[in-house]
Amino acid sequence: MARARYICALAAFFCVCAAAEPNVRVFESDGANTSILGVKAGRDKPGSRAALECPLPKDGVTADVRAALEGAQKSFGGLCLGAGAVRAGFFAAQNGEPVTARVFDFKGTPMDAIGGETFALGRASIALVSLAALSAEENFSLNLDAPVGGYFSALRSSGDISKVSIESLLGGTVCVGALAGKIPQYISPSEYFDALAQIGFVDSADSSGTSGAAIAAYALAYVFDTSSKDLKKSFVRSFRKLLWDPLQIKTVKYRRADKVDFPALAFALSPDGILKWLCCETSPNPPFSTALKIARRRVPLPPSKRYSHGWFTVGGTRNRACCTGGALAATTSLTAVFSAGSGSIGVSMFIEGVEAGVAEKIFKSLVSEIDGKIK
Repeated sequence: MARARYICALAAFFCVCAAAEPNVRVFESDGANTSILGVKAGRDKPGSRAALECPLPKDGVTADVRAALEGAQKSFGGLCLGAGAVRAGFFAAQNGEPVTARVFDFKGTPMDAIGGETFALGRASIALVSLAALSAEENFSLNLDAPVGGYFSALRSSGDISKVSIESLLGGTVCVGALAGKIPQYISPSEYFDALAQIGFVDSADSSGTSGAAIAAYALAYVFDTSSKDLKKSFVRSFRKLLWDPLQIKTVKYRRADKVDFPALAFALSPDGILKWLCCETSPNPPFSTALKIARRRVPLPPSKRYSHGWFTVGGTRNRACCTGGALAATTSLTAVFSAGSGSIGVSMFIEGVEAGVAEKIFKSLVSEIDGKIK
């Protein structure tokens, strides 16, 4: 039954291509330029088959990766269309170089009505918070293993909350006690920290919560803007210095700014920004830190853990895929990094307008498909 649905979805996808439906628009990158080129399937040639197929660059992409990404992108477009998606995005980079970027607008809905030109990362924002921590470590000599209370005055007199480190908060070796879920989200950060001090932290062997990452992000923000009394504004300003400028990401939008844990779910990036993030994750010479440290944070330690720095491991994959993602409002995302020979490839997928459970099944099938084709 599942195979039949899969085939039907692909058939529907290519029927749209053949019929040149006017409501399918595709944005693409040529692989050599990380800027989105614009509408390739416009009103003159709407939804054409050529525009919907992925033109990978001729050089720099191995045959197995080319086959894996071409197949996965075609499957992705068909499955999203069959599931009734409004918009979807498929982005890939290999060894620090952009490979492809496609944005499918299936309904012809005005872009500002479906999230504008950006895609919300949801829980994958934690992976970017951990990158910012590595940037702070290298460029500003911040000791990620030191007690966070030594840097962050709001936590200096808050019991065991002051003794944990940014590394332990992001790595998931400690987490906030279960009562943290009862803390109202519409309070100020200072009130939030006061409440957390009453709850404390517990050791964890497997944590995927957002509270620890939000605290780590606020600590980074405070360190680089100690004079500000508004930690949320400090967060936005400091992450420009720590992350967006080094990665040359120009467009960042923020989500859930009314919630106290919003740093862990905050970011929405343009296709250009998503590609630059993937390039950093897979580069042998990233713009800050080292490739080894960036890769190491994606792998949980000890091996009994599943989550680390916003990433989780996927069992049953030959190339040990590490993934991050989640659902926020109408968007569900997944980003996976695969080992490929002596390097790595990164793939980000976003689906809008589909239930999270359905989107996750699509992601799971494509991770398996890509993993099965790369060496």
